[in-house]
Amino acid sequence: MPSPAKAGKTPANVAELATLSNGLDLKGPALLGVFGPTDTLSALVRMPGGRTKRVQTGDKLGFGTVLGIDLDSVMLSQFGQTQRLLLPG
Repeated sequence: MPSPAKAGKTPANVAELATLSNGLDLKGPALLGVFGPTDTLSALVRMPGGRTKRVQTGDKLGFGTVLGIDLDSVMLSQFGQTQRLLLPG
């Protein structure tokens, strides 16, 4: 892996994506990423308090239950309603 001094300048599109203003709702849960085999996807969710948690379908969170995960979103059952968290950007 190259050292930071030798890595060169960050491409403009990467810098722009890494510094989105208001990219996440900091008051509620936010989807940070989706990973794993397509038949058993996991997701990384930022919790309302700022912690991050790896979740899978069926996991119970303090504010709801994970109903499903696809390549760009997580479906939650929250307070009797269904909510879809999308990847930012």
